[in-house]
Amino acid sequence: MSFSSKTKNEVARISVEDSCCKLAELAAIVRMSGTIQVQDMGEFNLKLTTENAAIARRIFTLLRERYEGNIEVIAKRNKQLKKNNNYLISINSLDISKDILEDVGFIDKENYNIFKPNYKTPKRLLKDRCCKRAYIRGAFLGGASISDPEKTYHLEFVTNNKEHSEDLSNIVNSFNLNSKIVKR
Repeated sequence: MSFSSKTKNEVARISVEDSCCKLAELAAIVRMSGTIQVQDMGEFNLKLTTENAAIARRIFTLLRERYEGNIEVIAKRNKQLKKNNNYLISINSLDISKDILEDVGFIDKENYNIFKPNYKTPKRLLKDRCCKRAYIRGAFLGGASISDPEKTYHLEFVTNNKEHSEDLSNIVNSFNLNSKIVKR
């Protein structure tokens, strides 16, 4: 198991009590590893993917504590390369998907246009220092890697949107760190 996987397993087991921190963490996970699947006209659902069972449990728990409905976890064996499991957390309800995307600030309540998502991190989710930490934790669980500090220290978040990468860098830097953005 890689250092990054071990670290994610440990981070995924951190207990969080405050609902504001849970929402901030979920917001980052949605932005980092979420996919909106468009079905029929106006119908869509939200899917989150990970290769880590602890992260899948964490996402499922965050969702179940806040939302009631059809949320399922599907484990599939990856037949290519590493042959690890892939976990798909699927929210199969349009209403719950909308609620989640609204709550994390990804779509606007008045305008359910999923084709104009808001990748910027809503300031309302980052009011307190603990919420900023939770957001970074969610971003790490949703799409980051870290190398073993005994070799060379390197932490990398992989995002697919410039606005989000800038926001994430600013949040990290609010802790007196020096993150940078590199386009690949």
